[in-house]
This record gives sequence, structure tokens and C-alpha cells, in this order.
Amino acid sequence: MPFLLDQAEHLGIRMHFQPQCVDTEVVRGGVSATNELYREFWRMLLAEKRKGRPVVSSTPYLEFLSEWEDFSISAYHDPETRCPAGHGYLYVDPQGKAWSCVYAKGRTTPVDLLAQDWRTTWDRQNPCTRCTVGPMLEFNMLFKRPLAAALEGFRTYG
Repeated sequence: MPFLLDQAEHLGIRMHFQPQCVDTEVVRGGVSATNELYREFWRMLLAEKRKGRPVVSSTPYLEFLSEWEDFSISAYHDPETRCPAGHGYLYVDPQGKAWSCVYAKGRTTPVDLLAQDWRTTWDRQNPCTRCTVGPMLEFNMLFKRPLAAALEGFRTYG
């Protein structure tokens, strides 16, 4: 990670980091390290961000990942947590089929946006409510704490 951040600084770019999804319709695989090593990576990355290194991943995102219990599971359903998938964003494939989230593909029935209206057809069911799926997790953090996310974005991009 230090080499990547040094290169990003040298090139004048910022980097977003995300864990490998291992159990989605789009990506399959396995984890190659212990959960504690993954959590330590996210804690170190958070510390680097707080030092002003070129990490664009949000602080809440990095904090969340530094506490994720099992990186062999990309997402799960927690009845106490509401996910903005389907309300705040959608995943649409090239054929116009839509799911509340990319992670829901293959787990729920799609809505054909070429023939149906999302609001009236979607069953409002999400197979999961907590995840490590990079961009979706950042969206979820944005919906949970919009003002804090906007302020951090302003500080990051000035």
C-alpha cells in the first residue's frame, strides 16, 4: 500500500480502495488472508487517509471495513439495517433489466425497464442490507450521513 500511495502522490491522483467481492453474481473468488489481516489493512489505510495521503475512499467507508467480521462474505441481510438500494440507486444491465443493486442480480427477480416502471414493479425486497461491495457501500454511507459525506467530499476535492 505505501508504494501505491507514493505513486498516487507522484502522479497527482487519488485512489479508491475496495475489498474483493467473493460471492456475487458478477464476481466469484475467495479470500487469501485472515480476517484480522484484512481489518488491519483497512485500519492502516484509514490512518494514511487521516495523514492526508491521496485516499479518496471516505472515512466512514474505511471505518466500516476495518470492522467487517468476515471478508469471505460480501453481503448479508440484517433486519435492523435499511439499505438505500432500489430507492437511491439501481443496477441496470445492457438489456434494460434492473435490480436494486448489482449484488441483487441472480438473487431477486429483475424489472424490465424497457417494458415496466421501476416504482410500481419492484417488490421492494433486498437480499442484503449490509455489504462490502465498494461503490454500493460508499453510496450507503452517503445516504446514512449526507452532510458528513458532503463535507468530507469538499475537503477531499476542495
